[in-house]
Amino acid sequence: MKTIFSILVIIALCQGRGIAQEQPPRGLINLVNLIPGNVPCNVSLNGKEMLPGGMKSGAETGWFALPAGRLQISAKSGAAIPVTAGMELTENTGTVIAIFIKPSLKTDTEGKPLPPDIQLKGFPTHEGGKHGLRIISLCPEERIFGFGSVKTKALPLEPIVIKTWTGAAFDVSYGGKPIGTVCASPQKANFYVFIAPGTDGSFFAAAANSDQLGIPRVPRTLDERKTP
Repeated sequence: MKTIFSILVIIALCQGRGIAQEQPPRGLINLVNLIPGNVPCNVSLNGKEMLPGGMKSGAETGWFALPAGRLQISAKSGAAIPVTAGMELTENTGTVIAIFIKPSLKTDTEGKPLPPDIQLKGFPTHEGGKHGLRIISLCPEERIFGFGSVKTKALPLEPIVIKTWTGAAFDVSYGGKPIGTVCASPQKANFYVFIAPGTDGSFFAAAANSDQLGIPRVPRTLDERKTP
């Protein structure tokens, strides 16, 4: 798990003495790249490239702020069919956005599978102050995965809440083979563990921070910023 605990919040401060100027409302997102392989995923927000060189497989951006309202996200990676989708960014609310692929069931004239589609899916945050772990399968069918020494059936997009997680590291596996590792978290926080499909029948798992306490409330005015 490549978790970035630092929070990047972009706030333009008002200048002027004794004048409380309105700040634009902000929402926050944390993107995680669940496309397996060595080819990075290039992400654009409202038409602007987000990270030069793209996001590595399994990486997350950490929380950062954007103007609230309609947000357009584009993602492309290798031969996969790129995607552009819109979402509504709510003020002072965080959204974890998973980037993954959906393998094609169709083949070309030579019988080879067509390139997969890149998909985007948003997920809510959760209250902080304690360890929390939710497993989300992005696979189109139910599968049995291993989480440490425990095997569990995962249904598509049905959260599996691990109430006994203490922040310890564990491996995620399928058919006895590791598909990802959740690193130890000494900090009490909430995380998603996403399981996504690959193009060759394989699977890939990575984690992303979903902790609501990690999302600061963005002040709207200069006077509000000074208020304890």
